[in-house]
Amino acid sequence: QETVYKGVEQASTNIQMIGNVYGLASTPSSGINEIRFSIGLAPGAPSIDLTKLKIVFSTPTTTPVTLAQGAAASTTEFSTKLNGAGSSLSSMDQNQQIEIDFKVVPVAANTRMTIELRPSVGASLPFAKTAPATVTNTNVLY
Repeated sequence: QETVYKGVEQASTNIQMIGNVYGLASTPSSGINEIRFSIGLAPGAPSIDLTKLKIVFSTPTTTPVTLAQGAAASTTEFSTKLNGAGSSLSSMDQNQQIEIDFKVVPVAANTRMTIELRPSVGASLPFAKTAPATVTNTNVLY
């Protein structure tokens, strides 16, 4: 019975998206240079070690970049903050909403972005978003 539960844990995605994915642009004419979104645990999922979570980011014209958790958002590290505030958390428990934030090399308007969350246990969560036709300071990616 324990083997069956372990197999289900490994095969299922324990992470779920909460709300929109935002592309932020400090200089809109250069493109989106920061990605921000929130995640939570799927119902019944075990806690996740965020220090072992990896995020892979790519566009059609760039090589995939693998980011690890860090204290501050950068092009090599992502931050994990409870409800968007405070310092980076090392784990995510049930009923917590964790804000993920990281920097990217500027992404131009109408560019498709692929983001994949890879936890140490469970299936990865891949998703694709596209930058809007007109980039402003804060953009909802679709």
